[in-house]
Amino acid sequence: MGNLAKGSPLIKKLIFFVSYLTRAECHRAVTPGTKRELERFFGRSLWFGFTGTPRFAENPYPQMGDLPRTTEELYGGCLHKYTIQNAIHDEAVLGFQVEHDGPKNITDETDSSAYDNETHMLQVLDIILNKSYHKLGFQNGKGKTYEGLLTTSSIPLAQKYYELLTRVKNGETSLEISDKVKQVLPDFPKFAITYSIAENAEGSQVNQQKMQKSLDDYNGMFGTKYELSQIQGYNANLNKRLARKEPKYQSRSEQLDLVIVVDRLLTGFDAPCMSTIFIDRQPMGPHDLIQAFSRTNRIFDKSKTYGQIVTFQAPKLFKESVDEAVKLYSAGGTKEALLAEWEEIEPAFRKSLAALRVAAETPSDVPGLSRKEKEVFAKMFQSFDRLFAQLRSFTNYDDSMLSGYGITQEEYDDYAGHYLNVVEELKPGDDGGNGDDGDEPVIDPDYELMAYSSTKIDYEYIISLIQHIVTPDSEEGEITPEERQKKLDEVKQYVEELRKNNPKIAEIMTNLINEIEEDEDKYRGQSILNIVENMKRDCIDRVITDFCITWYASKDDVMYAATHYRNGEIPNESAIKATIDFTSYKAAQEKALPKFKYYAQMMAELRKTLEVEIKPLLER
Repeated sequence: MGNLAKGSPLIKKLIFFVSYLTRAECHRAVTPGTKRELERFFGRSLWFGFTGTPRFAENPYPQMGDLPRTTEELYGGCLHKYTIQNAIHDEAVLGFQVEHDGPKNITDETDSSAYDNETHMLQVLDIILNKSYHKLGFQNGKGKTYEGLLTTSSIPLAQKYYELLTRVKNGETSLEISDKVKQVLPDFPKFAITYSIAENAEGSQVNQQKMQKSLDDYNGMFGTKYELSQIQGYNANLNKRLARKEPKYQSRSEQLDLVIVVDRLLTGFDAPCMSTIFIDRQPMGPHDLIQAFSRTNRIFDKSKTYGQIVTFQAPKLFKESVDEAVKLYSAGGTKEALLAEWEEIEPAFRKSLAALRVAAETPSDVPGLSRKEKEVFAKMFQSFDRLFAQLRSFTNYDDSMLSGYGITQEEYDDYAGHYLNVVEELKPGDDGGNGDDGDEPVIDPDYELMAYSSTKIDYEYIISLIQHIVTPDSEEGEITPEERQKKLDEVKQYVEELRKNNPKIAEIMTNLINEIEEDEDKYRGQSILNIVENMKRDCIDRVITDFCITWYASKDDVMYAATHYRNGEIPNESAIKATIDFTSYKAAQEKALPKFKYYAQMMAELRKTLEVEIKPLLER
């Protein structure tokens, strides 16, 4: 602007365009005060404001002299509305499931003493760590879980949570992380913290010291080297890591599970893999609430069906605030934006289970149903599955409740297997489609099971259990033979689960466990991970050696192919062909293949060997 004279023809024609589409939400990009200053310089400017969370008369800016306080006062009348309900209807975003888990029946819900204590904080962390299995996508398996934010009202509280969570993970509190969680992610939770170190001038030195400690933890987790002077670089890296939009961050080793914040990341941050915001603070205003909620409802994958919100303070006040905020930004309604709460879903689940039992009393009844009855079963199971998935996503839910409902997880899995067979059988084109009359049940042909989980027992979790048997913690002392056998039997069960997905590694572990049963001192003090990895390498070496003897191939070249085999591609196929000893092969065979057939068959066998024998041994 310095080279442009006020009132010049060019200046008169300038139009300011403050647009969300260019990553500048109009209320965040230009404050009322800044806008007035710009308007004074550009005397004839024309403004268009784009925002997902307008300032209405119900939630205006704070009074600052005669500055405008609402979006309409700032930018004029509304040109077009596109509400949360419109976006959900268009499948551009997801709706919200909100749970209010704050303490009930307290006289003053705004009394901070009810929340600012370690007992309350441990209860919050218990819900995040042990009761958010489905919220955080553990059913998707390692590397495919979701992330969460924990927001507090102040930097000191955020720091307290960071320190307490560190102690929990180190086993220094009464709160323990459940085995169910550790089976999927043994390193859970991987967490970080972010805040402005200048936000609180009075405590800035303490903030800087504590932030440096958290930076050291972050550097240790991910091999980075951020110092306090590089806080902007840290925040940028943290944002990328949370967004997971770069291939690097698809790997579990590069992922976070939880970030503790005050206000950072609650507006203008886009991470589709973020599923849940945990709020341990008093209700915010409508604008701030919807902005925070909107960090969770980006469309990501088929398992993420809504944004998850859990509040831990002032449940009555929070419910009123959420309802008001959603009504304000949904043109008066909440039905599409807010999903039903536990009190509505739980009885609906019971009814759907009863209806499923009427359609097929047990899973084994399904194959004997008529075609029409199978159509009814498929429809009932879709409804049941949808409600079961919703039920399990609530923090109220616990797996032990299933017995009270009269169904087991194994029975659900059995029903699901039969359902998949039925859907295949009922595909259009088989025996005239979905029935001969026009009143058959409406089955969603594109429905994908929501409560079905193919979560694998984590390899490293089993290793840690075996390690604990071989070398118990010194604090626990010697375990009795009975306790030791009980632990071995537990590991055997996990290995059998692993066998369903990877029989080769399961067989190696079974052999190792048998050796430990025979001689409890054989591997004492040794790294079980290293032992298993060495066993895997020995297996790979034997397979490659046998292949090379059969086909007269170079072991170095074939071993390179084995360790670099990806997506069905052999990276050094030409090198293998160039070093292969066809002459020796031909001399050793009574009926040798012609050279071109020999090469083709050898590469086909190599590809099969790598896929069937080697690939499973390289998995972790």
